[in-house]
Amino acid sequence: MGIMGEEAEGWMQELLEVFSVLVDRTSKPAALLEECDLLAINMNNRYQNINFDKFKPVMLAALRSLLPKTWSTTHETAWEW
Repeated sequence: MGIMGEEAEGWMQELLEVFSVLVDRTSKPAALLEECDLLAINMNNRYQNINFDKFKPVMLAALRSLLPKTWSTTHETAWEW
């Protein structure tokens, strides 16, 4: 099953499941770091090859959905690196 035209992979689904939590934690850097550390440890233990380039369009779509009042084209452009 595809997500935004990308082939869904286990790691991508796992990351999407916690993405809203990560967005919520951006106002609390220590809590965000803890969530990211736990996610990184879990993903490192479970997945060999992670292609984050495939995740970028999915991440941008998720941010548009999770932050509809604050997300703008300026944010979108900032992520185009």
